[in-house]
Amino acid sequence: MNCRLIYGSTSPEGEASNMDLAWLVGISLPDPHYFIELGGQKEERILLASSLEFTRAQKEAQNCRIELLENYAAKGKSAIVEFLKTHNITHIEMHPETPFSVVAMLTKADFEVSLGTLPWYKNRSLRTPREIIWITEVQRAVESVLEEVRQRLMRAEIREVLVYEDGRVLTSEELQKFIENRLFTLGFISFDTIVSSGNDSAHPHAVGSGMLYAASPIIFDIFPRSRTNGRYADMTRTFFKGRPSDEILKMYTVVKDAQEAGIAMLKPGVDAREIHTAIENYFLEKGYETDAKTGSGFIHSTGHSINLRVHEPPGVGRLSTILQAGHLVTIEPGLYYPQLGYGIRIEDLILVTDTGFKNLTNFPKDLNTVIIS
Repeated sequence: MNCRLIYGSTSPEGEASNMDLAWLVGISLPDPHYFIELGGQKEERILLASSLEFTRAQKEAQNCRIELLENYAAKGKSAIVEFLKTHNITHIEMHPETPFSVVAMLTKADFEVSLGTLPWYKNRSLRTPREIIWITEVQRAVESVLEEVRQRLMRAEIREVLVYEDGRVLTSEELQKFIENRLFTLGFISFDTIVSSGNDSAHPHAVGSGMLYAASPIIFDIFPRSRTNGRYADMTRTFFKGRPSDEILKMYTVVKDAQEAGIAMLKPGVDAREIHTAIENYFLEKGYETDAKTGSGFIHSTGHSINLRVHEPPGVGRLSTILQAGHLVTIEPGLYYPQLGYGIRIEDLILVTDTGFKNLTNFPKDLNTVIIS
């Protein structure tokens, strides 16, 4: 008899975290568990829960039957080996994210073991109505906190080339701490929030540190997770405290126009690669060249999906992916020029619908909003 097997926890911070398991069973399991699909994907799904989690799993776990791990833990023997032998399993298809030690242990126990492929569950990339509600809730929290930041920047003042608040130089670290603390009070967890100014903004995933510079891009990239259902959201905005140069304003407008053009292309049946290519070509037409060796120009993919991880498939980049209704992707083009000392990125969260798309991001990106006097 054959089976498919997942070994993992359902917590993003847990050991051997497995979001396919988290998505299916919908219960927080900080420690790794064995999850077995007898006879393939749908015949019978069993979660082996230890006595520590058994009663809770019986109440909370979805789409599976719960069995007590200790029922198979004979003295000196592996519980999962005993379970598999009890059910006459000969071949095991392992989830591709399984730790090597588990694969080696089952191979040594004389099971025929093969490695499965992703997607493990083909429909996991399609967001359910409930997931869309959850993700939208996170997105609204991001928007509300970023608006609080914008109000702080409005009250701040410019002294020479730096931004001051209450007589002190305002820093990336101060705003990162503020954003993450505010999100926590609202029920969300946020780490590595990007607040990058000056040369830091010229590097896409530089978290940012030090003083905030006036009339220069300040990139805010915020991607928290819900503490109740584990779903993420993701949004990027580029602000300016004080009016920037005409060259920076031109670059901002080009990035914004490229993003809006990419969003407009979203609909079922479209190859996501075409969206990425169109944005690349648009930047070139406007005179913004890319040199990956120097980290200049449009040096990353256009977007990614988001759900139980901040980066999930399908991606919007150089690989071919046919979009379907229910796909949820970011569209986040950017331009970065370390030699100039600045970069710009704008990111929205978009749902592909039956007829086109729905933008789940409500935060404005017009110049009147992002230029803060």
